[in-house]
Amino acid sequence: MVERQEAMRRKTAEIEAELRTKTELAKARAEAEGRIRQERENHDLILEKVRLEAGEQRDTVLKAIADGGKLLGEGLSSYLTDGEKLRNTAFVVSLMAVGVYSAKTAAGIGGRFIEVRCFYFDWNYFFEGYFIPHNIALTNDQGTLG
Repeated sequence: MVERQEAMRRKTAEIEAELRTKTELAKARAEAEGRIRQERENHDLILEKVRLEAGEQRDTVLKAIADGGKLLGEGLSSYLTDGEKLRNTAFVVSLMAVGVYSAKTAAGIGGRFIEVRCFYFDWNYFFEGYFIPHNIALTNDQGTLG
């Protein structure tokens, strides 16, 4: 009798698990079909929303470009019509050019000065005269060392 009750309990648990599985599958299927149906119904609304956002973005970019061009044009026009600003700009550019060319010339003159003083220096005289002051005592009658 206990075995029979155990068998019935097992069979009931199996049927219950099977029904639970079938119910969950049906529920998942229904939810998926509902989402698919909703996406199909809202597809045209989503496309319309994307089109509106793209149009707004395009209008914003075009307006920003137009405003930037207008601002740049006004600034350039203001600069070119003001004689004092143009005169000051020409003066500054001329001074910069004078500075660059004078620095170039000064560097060339300084380089030649250093070249003449250093590279053509008589190093033998320097070493013989300063480092070996007793060179006369080291030479023999023929003028050679030793």
